[in-house]
Amino acid sequence: MWFVEPQLCVELLAILENYRHRFDLDCYGYVLMPDHLHALLLQTTDLGTAGRLMEHFKRFSSRKLLHHHCKDANGWRELFDDVFVPGSDAVRTKLSYLHGNPVRGGLVHVSMDYPWSSARYLFGVADMKESIVRLIPNPL
Repeated sequence: MWFVEPQLCVELLAILENYRHRFDLDCYGYVLMPDHLHALLLQTTDLGTAGRLMEHFKRFSSRKLLHHHCKDANGWRELFDDVFVPGSDAVRTKLSYLHGNPVRGGLVHVSMDYPWSSARYLFGVADMKESIVRLIPNPL
């Protein structure tokens, strides 16, 4: 489990935000789990794709993990899921799934209590301006 130290989680979400901004992608939601990342991203221009973002994120975050002396810092899966999400119902389903991961993983009882997730911002429990990763307000 890599992503349990709070400072490392903050740094990794900042890396995600840096590349989200660099490649001009919109973020509908995210969850940084102890051993993987979920992010619902939308390509808005030709500047970059989710694939390019993930390539850069994995490379830079692996260096960050090595710096923090994490075992298996290069343990990212080679592939990632890049799927078409057809419409607002599918977006809601994907967001529900990714925000439910900490609950299903036994980390919290309520998704909005997980600190490394966009759930509390999207459901109005915390101010969206406090999110490290810039989110699309009211994505649905």
